[in-house]
Amino acid sequence: MIINIIKYIENHLIDDELYFHIPDIHGRFLYAIHWSKKMGRNYWHILEKERQSEWRLTTSDFIAFLQTKAIDMRKLEAILTDTIVNQVVMAKLLMEEARKLYGDDILNGYITATEKFYTSLLKVISDMVPKQPDKESDIISAQDLGSHHRLINNKLRVIN
Repeated sequence: MIINIIKYIENHLIDDELYFHIPDIHGRFLYAIHWSKKMGRNYWHILEKERQSEWRLTTSDFIAFLQTKAIDMRKLEAILTDTIVNQVVMAKLLMEEARKLYGDDILNGYITATEKFYTSLLKVISDMVPKQPDKESDIISAQDLGSHHRLINNKLRVIN
């Protein structure tokens, strides 16, 4: 679950920075965690206050770090969930105020137009990205060789 929350924050959080403190499960160390999305990259900065140790990590390294340092994952999940929910509540309040100011017809028209634009944009981007096989079972017949080949992790393997 925590990976989904972290990915949500990285992809959807309105703010481009987040800062909080979290202890390890034994209460010996306190970590200051600062997330920032700068120039399209997500970084997690961690400062271990007692030892003055510092790390700058990508998402996958951050998750591995959490596991090795015995971070209180329940507390981390609660902090991150609170952050997301607070932004959702603020978005709801903004929508309510915008409806009062512009009315349903105008606001819904803008929402629909923007959603169509984003859908079209995502399709164009998706069409530009080379397709990668996403299953080990993608088999390519090779009549010239009299055998079958299978793409596994983007490498061609002979299957007898």
